[in-house]
Amino acid sequence: MRVLPSQKLRGRVKVPGDKSVTIRAYFLGLMHPVIINNESVGRDCRSALKAVRSFGAIIKRYKGSIKVSPPTNKPENVKIDAGNSATTARFSLAWAASSGISAEITGDENLCSRKVGELEEDLVSWGASVKSNNGYFPVFTKGKIEKDLNLEIMPGSGTRKGALLIASANTGLSFSWKEKPLSRDHSERLYSWADCWPKKITSNDPVWIDIPPDASAFAVLAGLASLTEGSSIYSRVLTNKRRTGFLRLVEKLGGNLNIVKESEWPESIGTVTSSFNNNNVYLETIIESQELMDMIDEVPLAAILCSNLNCKVTFKTDGILGNKESNRLTSSCDLVNSFGGDAEIIDDDLIVYGKRGSLTGGILKKPSDHRIVLAAAVAGASSKGGVEIENPEIGNVAFPGWINTFKSLGVAIE
Repeated sequence: MRVLPSQKLRGRVKVPGDKSVTIRAYFLGLMHPVIINNESVGRDCRSALKAVRSFGAIIKRYKGSIKVSPPTNKPENVKIDAGNSATTARFSLAWAASSGISAEITGDENLCSRKVGELEEDLVSWGASVKSNNGYFPVFTKGKIEKDLNLEIMPGSGTRKGALLIASANTGLSFSWKEKPLSRDHSERLYSWADCWPKKITSNDPVWIDIPPDASAFAVLAGLASLTEGSSIYSRVLTNKRRTGFLRLVEKLGGNLNIVKESEWPESIGTVTSSFNNNNVYLETIIESQELMDMIDEVPLAAILCSNLNCKVTFKTDGILGNKESNRLTSSCDLVNSFGGDAEIIDDDLIVYGKRGSLTGGILKKPSDHRIVLAAAVAGASSKGGVEIENPEIGNVAFPGWINTFKSLGVAIE
């Protein structure tokens, strides 16, 4: 598939449900009945739903919604295939360790090339028996956590913190933490709003959860509008501060962005409009660790944005980009350079030397990271010659139906 240079992309888009919040809502259903609307149907969320079903959750579908209820009987042994979803794998590990379930947590080849992370040590210190493959998936657990836990999480990690919050909510054991930089806070927002953490509710009445539109999916559209002449795209979307670092970067670089807030709890939601950035003033800026954490999933997209504007942007990564679907430090740098831009890595910093109109286009060969695919698509629409993308369907992991959405806005695709 080839994404060709495009202009005047205009319209309102209905963005799919947020992937991160959907997965957290499914795991909440293991503790308390939930009825979920606007769930994400991407691959990672399907893996999460399959995992909670394997743990015994009762799942019923209604028109336009899904009900997930706690198991009547928990399995003694289970094998969880998390696919390519590290969040599902880590949340499953925490659920098993907090339920006394003997479990093997595995996934596809890409997931098994990624580290379990400090979560393994956390659960062991909490009293569970956990053994990984020399720090990588698959991982095995048995026994049950048995005491309170206090941690410093450095650098911050939304999946590590979210997994430990699941264990805390499931057992009633105390979990307190400090983290820097701050990571996404969907778990503590959702579980406290549902009264499942820090103390469990006693009512069995289901909690209704409307999944907010995905912040990362809209970031792709915001970048697309900002880089293609005559474009203006708007949508109702999640505007949580810990998920909108990319939008703040668009503004910092002179982009035209308008945000109208609608609500703040349990999630911040608003209508956001992104329009073509016609600012030609040269800017130099540094993205520090907290700003980077707030756009952790959009770094490849941010690199493409910067490469095609008049700027020099230094991303201070502090080593937090390595344990993703790809090493997003090197893959973001390679992506920019392969399409005619100019970027380099110095120590752990990604430096992008941007120039308007610098992207010439190229080919993205056999990608494994959905964020790279979506960033490449934006590069193609804003380049001189377009970008050919092999296996473009991988982008559906983060943005289900992204190709049809691009076409509906007028992006030229062949």
